[in-house]
Amino acid sequence: MILLFLLFLVDFFFSIFAIPFWLILFSPLWLYKRCVTIVAKIFAPDLIPLEVADSYMSWDILRPKNGRHVYSIGVTVRVNGILSLERVQKVIIAKILEKKTGNLNSYHRLFEYFVSFGGYAFRKREENFDINCHIREIKVQKEVLDTFRTMWIEAPYSQKMSPWEILVIPDEEAGETYILFKNHHAIGDGYSQLKILNFIIDQSLPSPPREPEDSIWVKLRQLLAVTRVSSQYALEVMRSVGSLPWKKDCIDGDIFFSSSALYVSDLKQIMRKTGASYATITLTLFGGFITRILDQSGEQWKKKKATYVGLSLPRPNHPISGMWNHWTSGGIRVPLGPMTSLERLRQIEEDYNKFLSRELDKMMYRYLMPPGSLIPIRFGEVGYEFFRKISELRTIFTSVMSFTEQSFDIDGHPIISITPTNGNLGTTPVLIGIGFCYKDYLLCTFNASQEVAKNQETLDRFVHYFEEELEKFVTEVS
Repeated sequence: MILLFLLFLVDFFFSIFAIPFWLILFSPLWLYKRCVTIVAKIFAPDLIPLEVADSYMSWDILRPKNGRHVYSIGVTVRVNGILSLERVQKVIIAKILEKKTGNLNSYHRLFEYFVSFGGYAFRKREENFDINCHIREIKVQKEVLDTFRTMWIEAPYSQKMSPWEILVIPDEEAGETYILFKNHHAIGDGYSQLKILNFIIDQSLPSPPREPEDSIWVKLRQLLAVTRVSSQYALEVMRSVGSLPWKKDCIDGDIFFSSSALYVSDLKQIMRKTGASYATITLTLFGGFITRILDQSGEQWKKKKATYVGLSLPRPNHPISGMWNHWTSGGIRVPLGPMTSLERLRQIEEDYNKFLSRELDKMMYRYLMPPGSLIPIRFGEVGYEFFRKISELRTIFTSVMSFTEQSFDIDGHPIISITPTNGNLGTTPVLIGIGFCYKDYLLCTFNASQEVAKNQETLDRFVHYFEEELEKFVTEVS
């Protein structure tokens, strides 16, 4: 109790200097944005202000880098049987676009596009919404589907249209249909996509837990501690990692794509034996995976003892329906080098629990993200470029979205698989997506720059390392 009181005093006196500094720095921007919002209400009442998390990524809609969007997210649903375009459109209209919460449309963001006003982004309703512009049928050869998805996820959206799209790709020969869904992260996160799947399949996929809201005193304590804790965390990141042998990002050259399916029974066996969480187990696999790839780079990486993995952390109490950005994120330290899977897991769990115990995830969306939303979209790319530099330390981006072993169908057609669709993001030489545990396997996607994997065969071989890491882990705990 005495230690907690002393820590409170340290945070209080630290904040006496830190909080006024941040107020002085961001108050002019807050005042300017407030004036822009008031002017918009008077002279452009059809404009809709953005929420904080939406603002963070809105620059990518209005000022895409090199004509490509970096913050689109997607999912591919493969179903048994041929689903017609008309049938898919009817399902989406009936179960999503016409869904109401009271008198309001639950998915109104799917009818709204982005515009710039006074240097900031706003949403505006489509004047002539056409379902055929958002949901289309195309023909793609199965052997080039993976390459097509990687490029399609970054393709620019049509102007004056809400940034989302569904492609229906029938495979007559196999008797299957691929349904590709993407939306820009500025209108909704991955769990919003899961909620859409919920209503389409009339089932309940796993959601973030429901938790009571923090009290005002807890929020005050976090406010006083945010500068000290975030600064301490940043220093730890800088001190604990070295440089990687890879310098180019995915966006700088050819990109290769591969995928893998891991048995859920193996993951559950590890969870039972170790008591570890699903997230820390997958991070352990990443650590072994990257170590084995780096081993082939010779002595260049020997000083690098760890990498920081960018991990999406869904906030509790995600809204039940609608499109939302209800997320936060964190960098979790993953040790590299020769060690057993259990040794790597214990170190990752320690850092993961330390990150959460510091409440950095809550501090991020309450106190670190709001100032960033005050920056005009013209300068949004500056923050992106900064992230590109920081991400050279972290190497991997992963998103752990869902864990289910149930079977579902769409309009009577059984779903064969649900797979995350990675964009390149342009921020890391290696991009790994963990999207869904579906039925009896975990689906993973892998993107790598040409500098990491010289060709497709090399990346396919690397992916087998990931599978072998799981087999090794199962053997250890057995």
